[in-house]
Amino acid sequence: MPGTGLCKGAFLPPTLQCPTMALVALPELPGTGQARGEDATALQDALHRERVECPVKLLDGRLFLRVSVWIYNEHTDFVALDRALHAIWPPQRGAPP
Repeated sequence: MPGTGLCKGAFLPPTLQCPTMALVALPELPGTGQARGEDATALQDALHRERVECPVKLLDGRLFLRVSVWIYNEHTDFVALDRALHAIWPPQRGAPP
């Protein structure tokens, strides 16, 4: 449904919240307006090249990371995500995948 979702300030009741998973909003892309599907794909591909598995979601023109914390994750996984994001953010439009 357009105009709804987490990036519009929707509240999820406790029964629908998941303590081991979260959407983390990324900063807006500088000077480009709303993010597009190809921006999400480019960022996802760049993370994969850095050997990081973290889904990138596009909601209402904003990019989000779906971060999951579970028994199979280690601290080093989150350090790798942090390093990868600092190396590739912001993704460049028109850059090769």
